[in-house]
Amino acid sequence: MISTIEAPAAGTCLLKNFSAMNLQRAEDRPEEVVEFAVAFAGVITDVSFVSIDPSGRSDLLKIIDQALSAGSITAMHSLQPESHRISINRHHLQIWSASTQVVEIRVPLHIIASVGYILDDGLHIICINIGPDPRNRQIRDLVILTAATKAVSEEVCRVLSGRFQSKYREAVVSLTEATTSLKNSVQNACKKPLVSPVTKSSHSSENSIAQLNTTDGGGLTNRLVI
Repeated sequence: MISTIEAPAAGTCLLKNFSAMNLQRAEDRPEEVVEFAVAFAGVITDVSFVSIDPSGRSDLLKIIDQALSAGSITAMHSLQPESHRISINRHHLQIWSASTQVVEIRVPLHIIASVGYILDDGLHIICINIGPDPRNRQIRDLVILTAATKAVSEEVCRVLSGRFQSKYREAVVSLTEATTSLKNSVQNACKKPLVSPVTKSSHSSENSIAQLNTTDGGGLTNRLVI
C-alpha cells in the first residue's frame, strides 16, 4: 500500500488518501516543532522521473531496489530502529542522529514535491520527494526513512501535509497582497495628468532657435545643425 501527499498546484487538492479531519488537525498549530523517531536509510540522488509515477508503489520500490543494489542507501532491515529523529516546523524539516545529534539533512518545505508511505515486506517506508532540480525538472532526490509502525508513518505524512497547506496558504496571501499593491500603484499612476511645465529655460531655447532661423542680410539662412 502507498499513501501520498503532494505539494499543490494552484486550484488543486493537496492531499491524497488522508481525511479532511486529519488535515484540520495538522493545521491546528503550524508554528510548533513536531518530532518523530525514525531510521534514516539515506538519500537517493539524481533520480530521473521520466515515465515514472511518483505516487506509484511499484515505481518507487524499483527506485529503492536499484539504490540498494548500488549501495546508495543502507539496507533497511539492518537499520537500528528509531536511531534518528525527524523534526518538522513551519519552514523546514531536518533529520538528525539521536545519539550524536548530527544533522543528516535539512530541507525547506517549499522544495518538497511529495511524501509517501509504503508498507513492504514488513517495513514502513517513508519516501520524501525533493525537487525538482531547477536545471532539469525531471530530476529529483528521494529521502528514505523507515518508521516503527504504520501509525508513525502516517502521522509524519499527516503533519507534513498540514505544513504544506500552511505554506501554500501563506504564499497565496503574499501573492495576492503583492498583486493588489501593484494594481493600486498602476491605477494611481494612470490618474495623474501628464504635464510638461514651461520653464524660463525652455523659452530661452525657443528664442535661440528662432533667432538662428532668421535670414541674414546676404539672403542666406542660418541652420541649427544637431
